[in-house]
Amino acid sequence: MIRRSILLASLIALCGIGSAPASAADGWKYQVIPNDGHVLTYSEADRVTFYLGCGRGFALHVKYPGEAKKDGKAHITIANERTKMEFDGEFEEPLNLDPVPMNFATQFRQTYLGYAKQDDRVYGKKWLALRSQFYALLGSGEPLTISAGKDSYQLPPVDAANWRKPFATCGLGGSW
Repeated sequence: MIRRSILLASLIALCGIGSAPASAADGWKYQVIPNDGHVLTYSEADRVTFYLGCGRGFALHVKYPGEAKKDGKAHITIANERTKMEFDGEFEEPLNLDPVPMNFATQFRQTYLGYAKQDDRVYGKKWLALRSQFYALLGSGEPLTISAGKDSYQLPPVDAANWRKPFATCGLGGSW
């Protein structure tokens, strides 16, 4: 229980979720949460299944395909028809944030594209190239397949308006 409380506090601080209410609308959504940054989410049945946040930190939270553990190391692949990227991270328990209406179905978490927060390479040339590759995958206009081992599911193409440009400058002096 203490670990979950620490994780929840870290998620709120890292991604700035606690600053503004989020809509419960299903589908892709881009928003700027005041004082915290950019958030791209995909929700189904009022549960966030994909979360990318860049503000006080850089975090990816995704619903794990298949059976998820409560904690430990995890690995997923996000792909479209032409490109795939692999992500090493950790399992997390789904969160329900109150009073913020954001009900997370996510069970996989990775921060800073696998780099440590204090790593000097974060926001460096190679890290930015990796981030650009990830943004290109998300912005391809193609459905995204989230997989782990033999299990997978598909998300529709990202259709959230105006997400790409502000995310491109995120972390580089801020556009929020």
